[in-house]
Amino acid sequence: MKNLNTKGYATLLTIITIGLLGIVILGLLNLHSLNQRRIQSNESSIKAYYLGESGIAVLKNEVDIGFEKYFEEYVRYSTSKKELETSETAEKKLNIENPQNFKNYVMMQDGIRNLEEIRIEEDIFGFYENQHGWRLEIDFEEEIILYATGHYKEAQKRMVAIISYPDVLSVSGVDGTDEYRFIASEILVYYQGYEGEHID
Repeated sequence: MKNLNTKGYATLLTIITIGLLGIVILGLLNLHSLNQRRIQSNESSIKAYYLGESGIAVLKNEVDIGFEKYFEEYVRYSTSKKELETSETAEKKLNIENPQNFKNYVMMQDGIRNLEEIRIEEDIFGFYENQHGWRLEIDFEEEIILYATGHYKEAQKRMVAIISYPDVLSVSGVDGTDEYRFIASEILVYYQGYEGEHID
């Protein structure tokens, strides 16, 4: 009888040990799974951040190209103001009496305002395996405000940049004539924002 109790006790002890080992193994597997998800989420977040940064670079480039299109026209306007002011088509085009600077001149053009349209683009980079994209937006205010929200899988990151308006620099040449140079925009403020943020 004593031998039977020892066998029952050993069996019970074996079952409890196996059960505890099973719980420990399940806990470790669950911990490993959570860690893997955290790593993937962090990776998605980093890729979304880089998509947001890339979006800001694209927007800044578009602003510079958009303004540079009017550079030569503005230089011609600046150097021969009287001829332009007497032209009927120029009056319609300029729509104000005398734009004093490059910013005002360009902002009167219809084409530049098209940049303010919100754009959503998907699957931009072929080397990203999962669904990704960005939402791009430009506001022409006192300064130019760029918004780019990058998304990769479930992660989203919104980047905000405030940039100066591109400008034209007039330099006196050696022979006394003015030379004009296009000055690209500069980033004044750059930070990670939050979804829905707009600067007024």
